[in-house]
Amino acid sequence: MDWDKQESSCPWVRLLCAAALSPAVAQQGEQQQLALEPLALAPLPAYAACGRTCFTASALQTYLHCQRQYYYQQVLAVPELEQTVAGEQAHELPASVTGSIVHKALELYNGYNAEAVFAIALEEFAPGAAATQAKSMFDAYIVSDLYKALPKKQKRELEFVQPLQQELAAEGVIDLLAFDEDDNMIIVDYKTGTPPEPDEVKLGYAYQLALYKDAAEKLYPGKRVVRAELHFLQNMSVWQLPLDKSYLQEAIELCEEISGKGEEDDFACICNESCAYCHYAYLCPQKNKE
Repeated sequence: MDWDKQESSCPWVRLLCAAALSPAVAQQGEQQQLALEPLALAPLPAYAACGRTCFTASALQTYLHCQRQYYYQQVLAVPELEQTVAGEQAHELPASVTGSIVHKALELYNGYNAEAVFAIALEEFAPGAAATQAKSMFDAYIVSDLYKALPKKQKRELEFVQPLQQELAAEGVIDLLAFDEDDNMIIVDYKTGTPPEPDEVKLGYAYQLALYKDAAEKLYPGKRVVRAELHFLQNMSVWQLPLDKSYLQEAIELCEEISGKGEEDDFACICNESCAYCHYAYLCPQKNKE
């Protein structure tokens, strides 16, 4: 294929090595040098050609927050660039690492040996780091009334891939699925980020729990989810999915909307104060206009 004649709106290109590397046999004693074949520049495949049809709840939240960020993260899969934080937070771990440590520690925790459990999680994601914020959230949560009130019969880190309709599917990991005395199910997802306002309904959270509820009830036929909630570990607050409204259909329609898009310009750039902390600010043309 003549790549010189190919056009792409994608700002990134993939470097493809030639099929073989030929040795340049310029022998000098026992040494040899390798000469590389010229590199070919190939555009990344178009989004529509990728056939992406499986969505995670976090990906849908990213799309609702900024469609362009979704495009960079989920379609192009370009590397994130963690923003530098000044001041007293400069020595804290990235938020994603803090979340991973807390989630892993809560997955392993069985009611005792909290210090040892946290040490294992820390060693996996940030060996040698202090992780004071993660430690503080973990310690506070496991002694909270919120945690103690959970039924003891539990499944943790329950992975699923759930068909939605036609070629669309959702995938995810339910942090905790608990079963009460009547064998009804309670879904809990841990959040280490900033809690929403008390009466605020974030569609991303609603879609996440609606997808989790649908998956759990299909994984366990005959059982029903009576509560699906987010536990915000920064302040031990709870956000519950309203069960009197079907957010599942809205989530499916959002997946259909995304799957129908192809080029970068199809994904709107939402500019707001959070752009300063976006991991893709270095790439976003809208941000670079400022």
